[in-house]
Amino acid sequence: MTHRFIRVLPAYLVLIWHFFGSTPSAVAQTDSGSGAASGVTVHILQQGETIESLSALFRIPVARILQANGLAESIDLQVGTRLIIPLGLTTANYDADNIEFGLGDSLDVVARSRGLSLHELALANRIVNPMSVYVGQQIAIPESVQLRPRTWIVVRLSEEQSLITMALDLGISLPELALVNEVADPMTLAPSSLVITPGNSTTKAVPAGFILARIHPVPLEQGRSAGILITGTKNPVVTGSFNNYPIHFVTSSDSVGGVFGVDRWTKPGLFPIHVQVRDSNGAILDIDRNILVISGHYQSEDIRLSDEEASLLNNPLLVAQENAYIASKMKGFTPNYNWATLFQMPTAGVLTSTFGTTRLYNAANGVNIYHSGNDLAAQIGTPVYAPADGVVVDTGELAVRGLITILDHGGGVYSGFWHQSRILVNPGDVVAGGQQIGMVGNTGLSTASHLHWEMWVDGVPVDSMQWLREKFP
Repeated sequence: MTHRFIRVLPAYLVLIWHFFGSTPSAVAQTDSGSGAASGVTVHILQQGETIESLSALFRIPVARILQANGLAESIDLQVGTRLIIPLGLTTANYDADNIEFGLGDSLDVVARSRGLSLHELALANRIVNPMSVYVGQQIAIPESVQLRPRTWIVVRLSEEQSLITMALDLGISLPELALVNEVADPMTLAPSSLVITPGNSTTKAVPAGFILARIHPVPLEQGRSAGILITGTKNPVVTGSFNNYPIHFVTSSDSVGGVFGVDRWTKPGLFPIHVQVRDSNGAILDIDRNILVISGHYQSEDIRLSDEEASLLNNPLLVAQENAYIASKMKGFTPNYNWATLFQMPTAGVLTSTFGTTRLYNAANGVNIYHSGNDLAAQIGTPVYAPADGVVVDTGELAVRGLITILDHGGGVYSGFWHQSRILVNPGDVVAGGQQIGMVGNTGLSTASHLHWEMWVDGVPVDSMQWLREKFP
């Protein structure tokens, strides 16, 4: 029976298998040594076992076992027959839940990585147009279909690649790679074909064109930040945009990152996001997706001001000039990130008013805006610290914001601190995270002593509290 199995293998597989001496040796039950580790298990048929029982045991469709062994149908097999079990993984290695569609995903890659056709996956999710799938969308994987293991990844062949060169690069056997990809003749694979490769193998060279693009958090929220991380290619040039506004990227030794803000007034819905990656060889990967923006769930509050305080807000020219001044100081881009960890609280205070809250000042006056920062109530003189490393961009006193300090954290990220009683730094100073830069006060348009902490990312005001719990990019 073993000889009949070998005869139906494609001729090139038999020759290569013989050349490398990789014919499976006899084992008691299942050889889980080198074969299992590299993605194939050789099983010796025992008394009472059938192809169907092995399908249930290994959670692999009957058709896949037949195909891997060159069998046309499920016939009676003799005890002792050696059978190739593709992948050879237990149920603990599989994820039958919904998956979240990522920035670098495409529906054909998702389908291929889970042993499905694009049509099967689209049909299961009632997707008419694969290009309509948005970042963060939940994609259901039919439980009746055997999934690929998470340790295997999908690569799209470049113009210079073939299945043979990929096997050499990954340090695995060509027959194994061909079997897993159900390819009879590796020379027939065209450029841009999708190939499944073992992600846990010893990779000698990253396959050309293999790029990971991730974005978080998903979905995006009104008034909050998002980060993009590009890995998997050397010395890339990355550009991008969200809702047609440019995203700026910072290149490090092993990745490229970008951070951007979602405007507080963005209406919930789908918005376009574009990323282009150009590698050192000039190859270009364009990623065009839609991404969901949801509500930030902001509250509203009514602020009562004295007549003198209200007069400041009723002076539209003064307010506009001050807003324009702040906007000019809290935007710009330096190609580095001055943080490696989470940001820290800038003062020991109580959060009394949060970012994004809609504010109605003296309801009769009808001045309706949103709070562009987070207020931390503390006694006058309480130390104010830099939440992360940065460079002092500006200090001074403004009518509405009082004594201010602005820090540039790099990569388009800025912090502003309003209503201080004292400023301890000067423009141009380089400060470290945790260094004291001022003191809490009650200057400007303020009803009690507190620190207003404001952050802008790529020219957009965002919720600074998010940076205390999420690391970007």
